Amino acid sequence: MTTSIFRYFKRMFQGQVKVDAFSGPVSIVAVMGNVWMSGFQDFLMLLALISINLGVMNLLPLAITDGGLLMFLALEKLRGKPLSTKTQTVIQNVAAAFFISFFVFITILDFSKLSLFLK
Repeated sequence: MTTSIFRYFKRMFQGQVKVDAFSGPVSIVAVMGNVWMSGFQDFLMLLALISINLGVMNLLPLAITDGGLLMFLALEKLRGKPLSTKTQTVIQNVAAAFFISFFVFITILDFSKLSLFLK
């Protein structure tokens, strides 16, 4: 399951994944409700998949994740000194603004797809 996440990222950056393939919290809850009806084992598998996805996402070298902190530490090791606090703050603020915008976009997209999941 973990390696399929990276294959999906590759396809996403190559432009092979359509925007409506993304799902956020609204779609996840709707899908979990549908999976719950199909059985407890399927529900647990979906929970495991979501947990693995979150773990992998958290380790990516993005400025506001744990992987981003590791990236800053690696840069500090390579440079022999840390980035300035101002530079780190700017990078983290830009990353936070991007992710907040992305999450709002995904949530709006979720609400537009909601009728598909409620059938």
